Amino acid sequence: MFVNQYLVVKYLGRGACGKVFLCLNTNDLRLYAMKLGHLVRCWMQAVRKVDLEASQQQQGPPAPGAKPRRNPMDDLRREIQIMRQMKHNNIVMLSEVIDDPAGSKLLLVME
Repeated sequence: MFVNQYLVVKYLGRGACGKVFLCLNTNDLRLYAMKLGHLVRCWMQAVRKVDLEASQQQQGPPAPGAKPRRNPMDDLRREIQIMRQMKHNNIVMLSEVIDDPAGSKLLLVME
């Protein structure tokens, strides 16, 4: 199976937000890990958990000046932007992000 120029070689495992595959980039012939997941769903679960914990601690209306709830998609975009900027020998580099809006999936290609 191909995803753009990546040939899926084998299934590596699964995490809370999706599956991880070993892929071969047919352009540079290097192996990459491709995380395929419903990251929006994963972020929404995290937001619900935080909201639940906050509601259990706080009774009544929100305090004046309280910060509004952040959009999980904005957080996701920010995290991807930070991952793209990270350049260090001990940090796995994010090579490419493939967005599949039709399938509501996001693919992160990492070294």
